[in-house]
Amino acid sequence: MPDGSKQEFFSGTRSGSTSTNYNDLINKPIFNATGRPVILNTLTTGVYKIDGSWVIMDGADEFDATAEEIFLIYNGTDGCRVTRLTSSSVFNIHSPLGGSVNDIIYDSAAMLNDILKFIMSSTQPTDQRENDIWLEILS
Repeated sequence: MPDGSKQEFFSGTRSGSTSTNYNDLINKPIFNATGRPVILNTLTTGVYKIDGSWVIMDGADEFDATAEEIFLIYNGTDGCRVTRLTSSSVFNIHSPLGGSVNDIIYDSAAMLNDILKFIMSSTQPTDQRENDIWLEILS
């Protein structure tokens, strides 16, 4: 829940009826946001699926949302922090409170396998044993 409260998830709606429409749930674990663009720093803290496009703040670069993305959004006293998860990547974005588009920080989390492949490609093993160790790590 965006307000931080803990509740059990169930299929009831605000009117008390049952529904098969996810958006009718009272306490959904993932919120749907639709727009062109959805402005992330205006959303309440929570987990979002976006249909359309998104920007971290008004005036920032716009990106099309894809079906594989989930956004973890925290809007707090230091600004907006977003973790964008895809099936193969983790991206972090921070927009400081009161900052401009020039203050936005885009970063990505490096995957261990990618780091090891980079190290392996930029260094030459000194002997067969070291080569075997690298091959074991990468497999």
